[in-house]
Amino acid sequence: MSGVNKVLFYYDVVSPWSYVGYVMLRRYEKLWNLDITYKPVNLGYIMKFSGNKPPITVANKGVWMWAERERAIKFYGVTLNQPKAFPINTMHLQTFLDTLTASASKSVVEQAIETCFAAIWHDDKPCATREDVEAIVAKLDMDKSKLKEILDKSMDKPARAKMQEEAKVLVEQNGLFGMPSFEITRASDGEQAMWFGSDRFEHMAAWLGQSYKGPFANDSCPKL
Repeated sequence: MSGVNKVLFYYDVVSPWSYVGYVMLRRYEKLWNLDITYKPVNLGYIMKFSGNKPPITVANKGVWMWAERERAIKFYGVTLNQPKAFPINTMHLQTFLDTLTASASKSVVEQAIETCFAAIWHDDKPCATREDVEAIVAKLDMDKSKLKEILDKSMDKPARAKMQEEAKVLVEQNGLFGMPSFEITRASDGEQAMWFGSDRFEHMAAWLGQSYKGPFANDSCPKL
């Protein structure tokens, strides 16, 4: 369809800013005529191959991150409860989402993404085992036998190997170093650009020639 701005959204549900980025994309999807493709990646591999370090490995930066989370809750209207143990290994969730994305409808994929984000940032649910993941995704709107098939495939070694290799390529060829990241193709001229971080939507709007209407996409002004 002409006039559609294409977005490739790279995310890991371990990242609170990926959650914010996802919510913001959905709020601006129709307003900016976005065609969103969701690409789950493993943030740990991205960090490893790029030489980046998690914020919590720097004492002051870790303190800042959790304080910033409190502001983000009010500013974006997103639930970001601090998990008891952090960081969390979301490998099984990410391989599940990756396997699901390859075969399920967009509505089911979005339901699964929201369910997995909520498991981490609403409910602090464990996600270390297959049983944990099964419990998280049990209520997805899809055939149970198909769900089992996707779970089986996502737990295999090739699914993890694929995630590692894709992360290496994204770092070396696309310049990724953290989450969330956005690869956008502008409809007006086909030009592509990369963006990092959940706080770059005002910049994206200027680049797309669209109106930025605040964090709720309705010109309302949140109070901090």
